[in-house]
Amino acid sequence: MLPIHLLPFDHIDSVVVLLFVLATCALLIRPTRPNNEPVHLEKSTSALKPTPYKAGGRFRVMTYNVLCIPEWLGNNTYPRERMLLLSKKLLELPQNEIPDVLCLQEMFDPTCVEALTPALSQLYGYLLYPAGKHWMPIFGQNSGLLIASRYRIVDAAFMPFSNHIGSDYWAAKGALCASIDLGCGRSVVIMNTHGQADPDTELLWKFTLDGQTRCKRVRKENYARAASFVEAFAQKHGASSSVYCGDFNIPGEDDEYNSLLSSLGRPVDVYRKCCPKKKGFTYSHKCNVWAVEEGDGRLDFVFAKNAEAVAAGVLKMRVEDSDAPDTWRKRKEEAPQGAELSLSDHYPVLVDVSVI
Repeated sequence: MLPIHLLPFDHIDSVVVLLFVLATCALLIRPTRPNNEPVHLEKSTSALKPTPYKAGGRFRVMTYNVLCIPEWLGNNTYPRERMLLLSKKLLELPQNEIPDVLCLQEMFDPTCVEALTPALSQLYGYLLYPAGKHWMPIFGQNSGLLIASRYRIVDAAFMPFSNHIGSDYWAAKGALCASIDLGCGRSVVIMNTHGQADPDTELLWKFTLDGQTRCKRVRKENYARAASFVEAFAQKHGASSSVYCGDFNIPGEDDEYNSLLSSLGRPVDVYRKCCPKKKGFTYSHKCNVWAVEEGDGRLDFVFAKNAEAVAAGVLKMRVEDSDAPDTWRKRKEEAPQGAELSLSDHYPVLVDVSVI
């Protein structure tokens, strides 16, 4: 690390610098975390009952990075207001279009879960949140992972990632697993995850050498452990099918993507199977007001093992100007021309699979 007098702190308040240095030193000596951490399971007796699953039927899963970072971190993305709108959109869905399982990422702000409560309590009988606990108080965040299911969750487990770089040090990221009983002798294991992010403009990245290469290595190591964890969890519960979903932070169809598929045991990329000719971007700086990092890509996936891919789509989750507060419209004026208001900086992926 560079001497303090050479670090780029010329325009930063000295108190903030001191807190940052102390927090960084604490992160470097962080304690070892267990391979399996307890998960809070909440049940709702007022939720709508799901349609009984029949062999060969459709099982619907939605994965969505919702950008719910606490406002006190100063990101000005109005997470609670966006989640109130998401709750409204979910409640407006016809019953046969409601996702059977909802997997969210970046649900770091507990007040956003409260904003989603009207939809979660009415539509989903089982909720896994929070999962993963950061050892550092105040600054540290949980995993940000949430799983809501209309079908009975038999068991759940969370495996924290052991490797982190840059700003990911502040989050207890990992793999959240749920064993779900569909009835009729069928069960499925769902894994929800959020992978190591690439370097961005966060201050912590300024001290990370060769960040891009190291990020790829961290993701590969974490996903290899997650694959083994899910496989053991599925064997424990006798589940024949597994679904892996989340924001993997890996662009689709490149070498790292192919390595990910190998680590997971070559599952089917449900969107690519159903939509072979579409780009399917789930992140787009040009099209989405909240997407501040430049670039477009397919970073969010649903992979299925021993399950048939039936249908898939990427939802835009647009917000009309008339439904948006003035502060949102101001963000739109500052975004690239043509960018639209959405409910997050990512777009959700919605898939139907048939569980074997």
